[in-house]
Amino acid sequence: MWSDAGQLRTMIRLRQVMATTSDRDSRFGDDSEERNASFFQRSLLVGFEPEYREKTYLVSDPEFPFGFEYITRSNFREVNLGERSQIGTGVTIGGENFNTKGFKICTGCGKAIDRNESKEHGIACRYRSQPDRAKIENVLYLYREFESEAIRFLLPDETFCRDLATRS
Repeated sequence: MWSDAGQLRTMIRLRQVMATTSDRDSRFGDDSEERNASFFQRSLLVGFEPEYREKTYLVSDPEFPFGFEYITRSNFREVNLGERSQIGTGVTIGGENFNTKGFKICTGCGKAIDRNESKEHGIACRYRSQPDRAKIENVLYLYREFESEAIRFLLPDETFCRDLATRS
């Protein structure tokens, strides 16, 4: 309905993930727990068209807000915004604020360039032998999506129990 050009972001649909670390380098010893944990910010967005609502049930008592709908076709989209960052780009998705650097992706092979600025590219990448000449896309978000059926619930908000207690 209303477009917000400031919310436009470059995203790449995640189709395949491959590990490129050698087997030997991917192992670690049990004697040391010095792994670097990485936490990525993700947002799940769910949408459907009204014509896909097959059944809707609602409690007829206006004092008790409860109901559910069976939706035959829903779209689920998970957006991966990258690691949380204090100095990244601010973005709001679904009313939630995120601060992130996104991802840096090689345009030749699609490999994500890690925080250590790895110069290693995919085997078939045209920049593999000249990693300094690689064209890198910055601040991209990755997403994946699928369709499925869904059930949507109408539940009372946090004031319902409090209001119920004051009425008693």
